[in-house]
Amino acid sequence: MERFKTIKTYASFSRNVQIIVISELILAAAFGIYGFLQILYLNEINIPSDKIGLIFSLGSLFSMVGFFVGPFIHMFERKNILALGCLLSSIGIGAYAVFTSYILLLLSQILTNIGLCFIQVTELQLLYSYTTPDKECCAYSYKSSVNFIASTLGTLLAGNIDRLSIFSIIGYRKLFYLSAGMTLVAFVMRLFLLPRDEKRKLDEGEIKESIGDTFKLLRGHKNIRFFAIFLFIIAIGGSAVWPYNNLIMKNYFGLSNTTMSIVSFIITTVVMMGVLAMPTIIGKIGIKRFELISLICLAATMFFLTLKLNTIPFVTILIFRCIFATLVGSSLDSSMMSYIEIENRDVFAGVKLLVNGVASAIGNFIGGFIIENINFRGIYIYGFSVLIIVILMFYLKISKIFGDRAIILERYKRNCTCKLRHRYVERRRY
Repeated sequence: MERFKTIKTYASFSRNVQIIVISELILAAAFGIYGFLQILYLNEINIPSDKIGLIFSLGSLFSMVGFFVGPFIHMFERKNILALGCLLSSIGIGAYAVFTSYILLLLSQILTNIGLCFIQVTELQLLYSYTTPDKECCAYSYKSSVNFIASTLGTLLAGNIDRLSIFSIIGYRKLFYLSAGMTLVAFVMRLFLLPRDEKRKLDEGEIKESIGDTFKLLRGHKNIRFFAIFLFIIAIGGSAVWPYNNLIMKNYFGLSNTTMSIVSFIITTVVMMGVLAMPTIIGKIGIKRFELISLICLAATMFFLTLKLNTIPFVTILIFRCIFATLVGSSLDSSMMSYIEIENRDVFAGVKLLVNGVASAIGNFIGGFIIENINFRGIYIYGFSVLIIVILMFYLKISKIFGDRAIILERYKRNCTCKLRHRYVERRRY
């Protein structure tokens, strides 16, 4: 009965929420296709791993523009920035179907990352503006559930589409056209079907003051400062590993696209169940113990991947590594936000984008360089070494900030009427 009540709540949302969610479904499926095919395509056209790392690196670096978007949201309207993000992503993805030039693919990656950044900094706030406080968590779970399902289906489609005879003629990489077209549909829906939001002009002094206040808070707020350093270390390690999973499975273990898409499906399904169960587990054992156990398990799987393994043991451990990595990211994202004052959370969100952009740029490059010049196990040795530092910092510093029972769901409290009090996160690439 509770399940039907939740579905009824989803169906009762306003037209604007439904437009956001339907366009999210299209967008998530498009990025599921693109995310699966991208590195395989770059490898197919003989771009070496270190240059692939540079493509990811510069793309990640430009993601930090989200840090500076905040002051301009009211000038250009949140809806317009969101739609622009979809358009830029569509152009960036479409370039993969047309070009093989390294420079042009590098530029397309920058466009795609800037587009994604615009989407990330505006989408959730816009969704909340179309509903009421007692339904915010329901709207979030609605959107995130659709994102999980659609991105998984997009990955499965990309992995199995070359089994169809028509694609053996035109090439399965032409799916980039489909992905770009779907992203363009999301752009049209969000630009023309969503209502205009409030717009006001800011003078140059206000913009400078807003950015200045952010840096001042970063220097003076202990929690934000420690969290930023901690997230930087995590990102610089993780971003050297996760972009290359498909490349390693294909080049070093000979897995087919179909098998890799099934692996991605298993990871996403288990992660979704883990995210649902996470608040209950944290409620029983406490946030500090949960984070420490998850980090140790992640480090253990990273260590085992450094060993010489056959295909099945390697893929099995890789699946567990991806699951623990996503759960760690999800729980840390929620619990850290719980220890930032409500009035400073927008600033912290911007700081996370800045930190993640810089750290991922460095990590992506390091990962590609190691694979090209040493071997693929080198990235797992590097990742394991960074995780040891992460675990030590968490135990010595971050855990001192966390309470025994962190209130991850502080934003929603008890006024959520759909009883889905878990905190969902956007699907990450593994």
